[in-house]
Amino acid sequence: MASLAVVLCVDFTACSKENDDLKRTKTILVKTAGTLSTLIPAEEIEQITNLTLSGYINGDDVRFIQKMYNLTKADFTDLHIIGGGGTYETYPDYEYKYTRDNVFPCVFDSRQRDVLNEIKLPNSITGIEEGAFRYCANLTSIEIPHSVTSIGAWAFNDCTSLTSIEIPNSVTSIGEWAFWDAGLKKIHVKNSTPPKIMNNTFSTYAYVTLYVPVGSKENYTEHQIWRKFNIIEEQ
Repeated sequence: MASLAVVLCVDFTACSKENDDLKRTKTILVKTAGTLSTLIPAEEIEQITNLTLSGYINGDDVRFIQKMYNLTKADFTDLHIIGGGGTYETYPDYEYKYTRDNVFPCVFDSRQRDVLNEIKLPNSITGIEEGAFRYCANLTSIEIPHSVTSIGAWAFNDCTSLTSIEIPNSVTSIGEWAFWDAGLKKIHVKNSTPPKIMNNTFSTYAYVTLYVPVGSKENYTEHQIWRKFNIIEEQ
């Protein structure tokens, strides 16, 4: 009987841990935008730390994701952003906005930005909304999809742990303050034609190396702003 009790105790502990892991990690297909809240039990919302979403989301779903205060990792690779649904609140401006087709919105709440360290963006997006990752101080890396053509103002402002970024050749414009006070040391721009930027897109040029495609260094050294970086050509 004693040995049976030990086995039961071990099995119970294992099952309990497995249940906790399931509550913390969620992989969900959202077939219809606006329905995410029906796919996750209310009592599990604040327990989720690792979220993988595919399918379609709109403003209603963004507002629901903002309730996941302990979210540290998010994989949105196969997700599609759809315009519509209700409004969601942006941070830190606290404005109410609607989602737009294929534009990655300000998904994360202020508390999430304190803990978020890993995110994979949707392959389908063409733009990153202004302020999308502002104050995500623990974000160490992010891959911008080759479908993106514009990066909004303040998008990575104060991402102090972000030391390197690759900007694909699809990007033609980067908004003001987009990388202000980020921790960048290396910037890899894949477009031979310098993307449009503002004087305040970056906060510093000292000790930052800009890598550009072979044969395009002159394009950047002749640019009023890009030329401020230490420029190196790379394959």
